[in-house]
Amino acid sequence: MLDVDAQDIPGCLDGDSSVQIIRENHWAVGWVEWIAIHSSNTAALEKARELCNRANDYPVLDEDDFSRREDEECDQTWSKCFDASDRIDYLRRHSYTAGSLTDLLQAIRVGSWYHAANMLHCPSDLLA
Repeated sequence: MLDVDAQDIPGCLDGDSSVQIIRENHWAVGWVEWIAIHSSNTAALEKARELCNRANDYPVLDEDDFSRREDEECDQTWSKCFDASDRIDYLRRHSYTAGSLTDLLQAIRVGSWYHAANMLHCPSDLLA
């Protein structure tokens, strides 16, 4: 979720030079990113406070974008990281329901995430 939100936040704030994304190396974690807003930009500061408050209640700023990115990541994982044998094992372990033999073959042999996702009770568990 943080990746999605980090890409959404700058677009929500004023795009002038008083709002900057700061990227720094850090000895313990490798790198950190944060957003700097000059104190004279009161509108951007207020918007940043609003976004932080929203994130405290629910940490996804754009649900559609989050869902799209999650689906793309599942598609890449299913098609590139799993071979046919891995796909069969995964579907067996995660109580799939195949609509047809064609759907099952598309999910296993071709690596179609669309077909696999439609058979799984909770498709995003693939990323867990």
